[in-house]
Amino acid sequence: MRIQQAFVPRIVGVALLSVVGLLGMAPDASAQTVCSEAPFLAAVDSNGDGVASLDEIRAVAPDNAELQSAADALAGAGYSGIQYQGCGSSGGDGGSTGGDGGSTGGDGGTTGGGEGVTGGSEGAGTDQTGGEGTTQTGGDGTGQTGTTGDAAEGAEGITEQEQAYIDAVLADMGEMVEIATSIEELFTQVETDATLLEDEEWNTEVDTLLADWKQIAADAETLEPSERQQQIHAVWLSITSLVDLGVDDIIAGMEQQDQDVLTRATDRLNYMTLLLEDLGGGLLAFEDDPNAGFEYQYAIYPVEDCSAFLDYELAQVYYAAWPEDQPTIDPDVDGLACEVFFGVEES
Repeated sequence: MRIQQAFVPRIVGVALLSVVGLLGMAPDASAQTVCSEAPFLAAVDSNGDGVASLDEIRAVAPDNAELQSAADALAGAGYSGIQYQGCGSSGGDGGSTGGDGGSTGGDGGTTGGGEGVTGGSEGAGTDQTGGEGTTQTGGDGTGQTGTTGDAAEGAEGITEQEQAYIDAVLADMGEMVEIATSIEELFTQVETDATLLEDEEWNTEVDTLLADWKQIAADAETLEPSERQQQIHAVWLSITSLVDLGVDDIIAGMEQQDQDVLTRATDRLNYMTLLLEDLGGGLLAFEDDPNAGFEYQYAIYPVEDCSAFLDYELAQVYYAAWPEDQPTIDPDVDGLACEVFFGVEES
Protein backbone atom coordinates (compact mmCIF):
# COMPACT_ATOMS: atom_id res chain seq x y z
CA MET A 1 0.00 0.00 0.00
CA ARG A 2 1.15 3.49 -0.78
CA ILE A 3 0.25 7.01 0.22
CA GLN A 4 1.90 9.31 -2.27
CA GLN A 5 3.85 11.99 -0.41
CA ALA A 6 4.20 14.51 -3.24
CA PHE A 7 1.95 16.87 -1.31
CA VAL A 8 4.45 17.17 1.57
CA PRO A 9 7.16 19.32 -0.08
CA ARG A 10 4.37 21.25 -1.79
CA ILE A 11 2.86 22.13 1.61
CA VAL A 12 6.28 23.16 2.90
CA GLY A 13 6.82 25.31 -0.18
CA VAL A 14 3.46 27.04 0.09
CA ALA A 15 4.00 27.72 3.78
CA LEU A 16 7.47 29.10 3.11
CA LEU A 17 6.10 31.41 0.44
CA SER A 18 3.50 32.65 2.90
CA VAL A 19 6.17 33.37 5.49
CA VAL A 20 8.36 35.16 2.94
CA GLY A 21 5.48 37.23 1.63
CA LEU A 22 4.07 38.16 5.00
CA LEU A 23 7.43 39.37 6.29
CA GLY A 24 7.05 42.46 4.14
CA MET A 25 10.60 43.64 4.87
CA ALA A 26 13.56 44.61 2.72
CA PRO A 27 16.95 43.71 4.16
CA ASP A 28 19.71 46.24 4.71
CA ALA A 29 23.04 45.95 2.95
CA SER A 30 24.55 43.30 5.21
CA ALA A 31 21.49 41.35 6.40
CA GLN A 32 22.03 37.59 6.22
CA THR A 33 18.92 36.01 7.70
CA VAL A 34 15.42 37.18 8.45
CA CYS A 35 13.77 36.09 11.68
CA SER A 36 10.24 34.72 11.75
CA GLU A 37 8.63 32.61 14.49
CA ALA A 38 7.80 29.67 12.22
CA PRO A 39 8.61 26.41 14.06
CA PHE A 40 7.61 24.26 11.08
CA LEU A 41 10.88 25.34 9.45
CA ALA A 42 12.62 22.88 11.78
CA ALA A 43 11.50 20.29 9.22
CA VAL A 44 13.74 22.02 6.67
CA ASP A 45 16.69 22.75 8.97
CA SER A 46 18.77 19.63 8.33
CA ASN A 47 21.76 20.67 10.47
CA GLY A 48 19.64 21.89 13.38
CA ASP A 49 21.29 25.30 13.68
CA GLY A 50 17.99 27.17 14.04
CA VAL A 51 18.19 28.63 10.52
CA ALA A 52 16.55 27.25 7.39
CA SER A 53 19.19 28.21 4.82
CA LEU A 54 18.57 28.61 1.11
CA ASP A 55 20.49 25.40 0.43
CA GLU A 56 18.39 23.49 2.96
CA ILE A 57 15.16 24.88 1.55
CA ARG A 58 16.16 23.95 -2.00
CA ALA A 59 17.31 20.48 -0.95
CA VAL A 60 13.93 19.43 0.44
CA ALA A 61 12.61 18.90 -3.08
CA PRO A 62 14.85 20.10 -5.93
CA ASP A 63 12.12 19.55 -8.53
CA ASN A 64 9.31 21.17 -6.54
CA ALA A 65 8.34 24.52 -8.03
CA GLU A 66 6.83 25.91 -4.82
CA LEU A 67 9.94 25.25 -2.75
CA GLN A 68 12.28 26.61 -5.38
CA SER A 69 10.09 29.70 -5.75
CA ALA A 70 10.27 30.27 -1.98
CA ALA A 71 14.05 30.02 -2.09
CA ASP A 72 14.18 32.37 -5.07
CA ALA A 73 12.04 34.89 -3.19
CA LEU A 74 14.42 34.80 -0.24
CA ALA A 75 17.49 35.13 -2.44
CA GLY A 76 15.91 37.96 -4.40
CA ALA A 77 15.27 39.84 -1.16
CA GLY A 78 18.92 39.44 -0.18
CA TYR A 79 18.50 36.76 2.48
CA SER A 80 20.49 33.59 2.93
CA GLY A 81 17.86 31.90 5.10
CA ILE A 82 15.20 32.19 7.80
CA GLN A 83 15.90 32.05 11.53
CA TYR A 84 12.74 30.44 12.88
CA GLN A 85 13.01 30.71 16.65
CA GLY A 86 13.92 33.30 19.27
CA CYS A 87 12.55 36.21 17.23
CA GLY A 88 11.34 39.51 18.57
CA SER A 89 12.85 39.14 22.01
CA SER A 90 15.90 41.35 22.19
CA GLY A 91 16.44 43.29 25.41
CA GLY A 92 18.86 45.73 26.95
CA ASP A 93 18.83 49.17 25.35
CA GLY A 94 17.99 48.10 21.83
CA GLY A 95 15.94 45.91 19.58
CA SER A 96 17.54 45.03 16.26
CA THR A 97 20.69 47.03 15.67
CA GLY A 98 21.97 48.40 12.41
CA GLY A 99 25.63 49.27 12.87
CA ASP A 100 26.05 52.64 14.61
CA GLY A 101 22.62 53.97 13.72
CA GLY A 102 20.25 51.03 14.02
CA SER A 103 16.83 51.41 15.49
CA THR A 104 16.32 50.90 19.19
CA GLY A 105 13.16 50.11 21.07
CA GLY A 106 13.71 52.17 24.21
CA ASP A 107 14.75 49.94 27.06
CA GLY A 108 12.72 46.95 26.00
CA GLY A 109 13.69 46.09 22.42
CA THR A 110 11.03 45.09 19.94
CA THR A 111 7.58 44.54 21.38
CA GLY A 112 4.61 42.59 20.07
CA GLY A 113 6.44 39.46 18.90
CA GLY A 114 6.94 40.60 15.32
CA GLU A 115 9.78 39.69 13.02
CA GLY A 116 13.02 41.61 13.27
CA VAL A 117 16.04 41.85 11.02
CA THR A 118 19.41 41.58 12.71
CA GLY A 119 22.52 43.15 11.27
CA GLY A 120 22.89 45.94 8.81
CA SER A 121 24.85 48.95 7.69
CA GLU A 122 25.01 52.19 9.63
CA GLY A 123 21.59 53.73 10.16
CA ALA A 124 19.81 51.01 8.23
CA GLY A 125 18.52 48.68 10.91
CA THR A 126 14.77 48.17 11.26
CA ASP A 127 12.34 46.75 13.74
CA GLN A 128 8.93 45.46 12.80
CA THR A 129 6.39 45.14 15.56
CA GLY A 130 3.30 43.01 15.68
CA GLY A 131 0.42 42.62 18.08
CA GLU A 132 0.24 45.53 20.51
CA GLY A 133 3.16 47.86 19.99
CA THR A 134 4.25 51.43 19.63
CA THR A 135 6.49 53.24 17.17
CA GLN A 136 10.15 52.84 18.06
CA THR A 137 13.02 54.97 16.85
CA GLY A 138 16.70 55.09 17.66
CA GLY A 139 19.62 56.87 16.08
CA ASP A 140 18.88 57.07 12.39
CA GLY A 141 16.90 53.83 12.43
CA THR A 142 13.18 53.52 12.05
CA GLY A 143 10.40 51.44 13.54
CA GLN A 144 7.17 50.17 12.08
CA THR A 145 4.00 50.49 14.06
CA GLY A 146 1.82 47.62 15.19
CA THR A 147 -1.79 47.93 16.28
CA THR A 148 -2.64 49.44 19.66
CA GLY A 149 -5.96 48.86 21.38
CA ASP A 150 -8.87 46.65 20.38
CA ALA A 151 -10.28 48.84 17.62
CA ALA A 152 -7.19 50.65 16.37
CA GLU A 153 -5.84 49.84 12.93
CA GLY A 154 -2.20 49.58 11.82
CA ALA A 155 -0.60 51.20 8.82
CA GLU A 156 -2.26 48.70 6.46
CA GLY A 157 -5.71 49.00 8.03
CA ILE A 158 -5.65 45.57 9.69
CA THR A 159 -7.31 45.37 13.10
CA GLU A 160 -5.92 43.51 16.06
CA GLN A 161 -8.60 40.83 15.68
CA GLU A 162 -7.74 40.36 12.04
CA GLN A 163 -4.03 40.08 12.75
CA ALA A 164 -4.75 37.53 15.48
CA TYR A 165 -6.70 35.48 12.96
CA ILE A 166 -3.85 35.61 10.43
CA ASP A 167 -1.33 34.61 13.11
CA ALA A 168 -3.51 31.67 14.17
CA VAL A 169 -3.90 30.40 10.61
CA LEU A 170 -0.16 30.66 9.93
CA ALA A 171 0.61 28.83 13.18
CA ASP A 172 -1.77 26.00 12.24
CA MET A 173 -0.33 25.92 8.73
CA GLY A 174 3.11 25.52 10.27
CA GLU A 175 1.92 22.65 12.45
CA MET A 176 0.31 21.07 9.38
CA VAL A 177 3.69 21.14 7.64
CA GLU A 178 5.48 19.53 10.58
CA ILE A 179 2.90 16.74 10.77
CA ALA A 180 2.97 16.17 7.00
CA THR A 181 6.75 15.86 7.08
CA SER A 182 6.64 13.37 9.94
CA ILE A 183 3.94 11.31 8.20
CA GLU A 184 6.02 11.22 5.04
CA GLU A 185 9.00 9.91 6.99
CA LEU A 186 6.94 7.15 8.62
CA PHE A 187 5.37 5.93 5.37
CA THR A 188 8.70 6.10 3.59
CA GLN A 189 9.96 3.63 6.19
CA VAL A 190 7.10 1.28 5.31
CA GLU A 191 8.15 1.24 1.66
CA THR A 192 11.39 -0.46 2.68
CA ASP A 193 10.00 -2.46 5.61
CA ALA A 194 6.36 -3.48 5.25
CA THR A 195 6.43 -5.25 8.63
CA LEU A 196 6.21 -1.83 10.27
CA LEU A 197 2.50 -1.84 9.45
CA GLU A 198 2.16 -4.39 12.23
CA ASP A 199 4.56 -2.60 14.58
CA GLU A 200 2.77 -1.15 17.62
CA GLU A 201 5.20 1.73 18.12
CA TRP A 202 5.01 2.75 14.45
CA ASN A 203 1.21 2.64 14.51
CA THR A 204 1.10 4.67 17.71
CA GLU A 205 3.24 7.37 16.09
CA VAL A 206 0.97 7.45 13.04
CA ASP A 207 -2.18 7.56 15.17
CA THR A 208 -0.81 10.46 17.22
CA LEU A 209 0.14 12.47 14.15
CA LEU A 210 -3.19 11.85 12.47
CA ALA A 211 -5.03 12.89 15.64
CA ASP A 212 -2.98 16.09 15.73
CA TRP A 213 -3.90 16.74 12.10
CA LYS A 214 -7.59 16.31 12.87
CA GLN A 215 -7.22 18.71 15.79
CA ILE A 216 -6.16 21.43 13.36
CA ALA A 217 -9.47 20.93 11.56
CA ALA A 218 -11.36 21.19 14.86
CA ASP A 219 -9.43 24.32 15.84
CA ALA A 220 -10.33 25.98 12.53
CA GLU A 221 -13.98 25.93 13.55
CA THR A 222 -13.20 28.01 16.63
CA LEU A 223 -11.39 30.87 14.86
CA GLU A 224 -13.02 34.28 14.69
CA PRO A 225 -12.35 35.98 11.36
CA SER A 226 -13.64 39.46 10.69
CA GLU A 227 -16.30 40.18 8.10
CA ARG A 228 -13.52 41.10 5.66
CA GLN A 229 -11.85 37.73 6.22
CA GLN A 230 -14.85 35.50 5.54
CA GLN A 231 -13.63 34.31 2.12
CA ILE A 232 -10.19 33.58 3.51
CA HIS A 233 -11.82 31.62 6.30
CA ALA A 234 -14.00 29.66 3.85
CA VAL A 235 -10.85 28.54 2.04
CA TRP A 236 -9.16 27.63 5.33
CA LEU A 237 -12.19 25.60 6.43
CA SER A 238 -12.15 23.76 3.11
CA ILE A 239 -8.44 23.01 3.57
CA THR A 240 -8.92 21.67 7.08
CA SER A 241 -11.99 19.68 6.00
CA LEU A 242 -9.88 17.94 3.37
CA VAL A 243 -7.27 17.20 6.02
CA ASP A 244 -9.97 15.76 8.27
CA LEU A 245 -11.42 13.59 5.50
CA GLY A 246 -7.95 12.61 4.31
CA VAL A 247 -7.04 11.39 7.77
CA ASP A 248 -10.23 9.33 7.91
CA ASP A 249 -9.34 7.79 4.55
CA ILE A 250 -5.80 7.00 5.67
CA ILE A 251 -7.09 5.24 8.77
CA ALA A 252 -9.77 3.33 6.85
CA GLY A 253 -7.39 2.44 4.03
CA MET A 254 -4.83 1.04 6.43
CA GLU A 255 -7.38 -0.91 8.44
CA GLN A 256 -9.06 -2.35 5.35
CA GLN A 257 -5.84 -2.73 3.32
CA ASP A 258 -7.65 -0.77 0.61
CA GLN A 259 -5.40 1.01 -1.88
CA ASP A 260 -8.33 2.84 -3.48
CA VAL A 261 -9.17 4.53 -0.20
CA LEU A 262 -5.54 5.49 0.32
CA THR A 263 -5.47 6.93 -3.20
CA ARG A 264 -8.51 9.01 -2.35
CA ALA A 265 -6.67 10.28 0.73
CA THR A 266 -3.80 11.35 -1.50
CA ASP A 267 -6.21 13.07 -3.91
CA ARG A 268 -7.78 15.00 -1.05
CA LEU A 269 -4.42 16.12 0.30
CA ASN A 270 -3.14 17.08 -3.15
CA TYR A 271 -6.16 19.31 -3.73
CA MET A 272 -5.63 20.72 -0.28
CA THR A 273 -2.21 21.98 -1.38
CA LEU A 274 -3.84 23.83 -4.29
CA LEU A 275 -6.16 25.53 -1.83
CA LEU A 276 -3.13 26.42 0.28
CA GLU A 277 -1.79 28.35 -2.69
CA ASP A 278 -5.05 30.28 -2.82
CA LEU A 279 -4.96 30.81 0.92
CA GLY A 280 -1.43 32.20 0.74
CA GLY A 281 -2.44 34.54 -2.06
CA GLY A 282 -5.50 35.66 -0.14
CA LEU A 283 -3.51 36.37 3.00
CA LEU A 284 -0.91 38.36 1.10
CA ALA A 285 -3.59 40.36 -0.70
CA PHE A 286 -5.32 41.04 2.60
CA GLU A 287 -2.10 42.27 4.17
CA ASP A 288 -1.60 44.59 1.21
CA ASP A 289 -5.16 45.94 1.19
CA PRO A 290 -7.78 44.33 3.44
CA ASN A 291 -10.59 45.92 1.46
CA ALA A 292 -9.46 44.96 -2.05
CA GLY A 293 -10.58 41.34 -2.14
CA PHE A 294 -8.82 38.48 -3.95
CA GLU A 295 -9.72 36.32 -6.94
CA TYR A 296 -9.39 32.69 -5.86
CA GLN A 297 -8.51 30.09 -8.49
CA TYR A 298 -9.71 26.84 -6.95
CA ALA A 299 -13.26 25.81 -6.11
CA ILE A 300 -14.23 24.92 -2.57
CA TYR A 301 -16.85 22.40 -1.52
CA PRO A 302 -19.70 22.42 -2.32
CA VAL A 303 -19.90 24.05 -5.73
CA GLU A 304 -23.13 25.40 -7.17
CA ASP A 305 -22.39 24.25 -10.71
CA CYS A 306 -19.58 23.65 -13.19
CA SER A 307 -18.93 27.36 -13.67
CA ALA A 308 -16.96 27.15 -10.40
CA PHE A 309 -14.03 25.61 -12.29
CA LEU A 310 -11.48 27.38 -14.46
CA ASP A 311 -11.17 24.40 -16.79
CA TYR A 312 -12.06 20.77 -17.29
CA GLU A 313 -8.84 19.44 -15.78
CA LEU A 314 -9.36 21.30 -12.50
CA ALA A 315 -12.87 19.92 -12.34
CA GLN A 316 -11.42 16.40 -12.41
CA VAL A 317 -8.89 17.22 -9.68
CA TYR A 318 -11.67 18.66 -7.55
CA TYR A 319 -13.87 15.61 -8.17
CA ALA A 320 -11.09 13.27 -7.03
CA ALA A 321 -10.82 15.25 -3.79
CA TRP A 322 -14.55 15.76 -3.28
CA PRO A 323 -16.41 12.72 -4.66
CA GLU A 324 -19.19 13.80 -2.29
CA ASP A 325 -20.09 16.50 -4.86
CA GLN A 326 -20.97 13.89 -7.52
CA PRO A 327 -24.69 14.82 -7.81
CA THR A 328 -23.76 18.36 -8.88
CA ILE A 329 -20.77 17.79 -11.14
CA ASP A 330 -21.29 14.22 -12.41
CA PRO A 331 -25.04 13.65 -12.63
CA ASP A 332 -24.64 10.79 -15.12
CA VAL A 333 -22.19 9.06 -12.74
CA ASP A 334 -19.69 8.24 -15.47
CA GLY A 335 -16.70 9.30 -13.35
CA LEU A 336 -16.14 12.53 -15.28
CA ALA A 337 -16.94 15.96 -13.88
CA CYS A 338 -18.52 18.68 -16.04
CA GLU A 339 -17.58 17.02 -19.33
CA VAL A 340 -20.66 18.41 -21.09
CA PHE A 341 -20.20 21.90 -19.64
CA PHE A 342 -16.62 22.06 -20.97
CA GLY A 343 -17.52 20.50 -24.33
CA VAL A 344 -15.56 17.30 -23.81
CA GLU A 345 -18.69 15.26 -24.51
CA GLU A 346 -22.01 16.03 -26.17
CA SER A 347 -25.07 16.14 -23.94
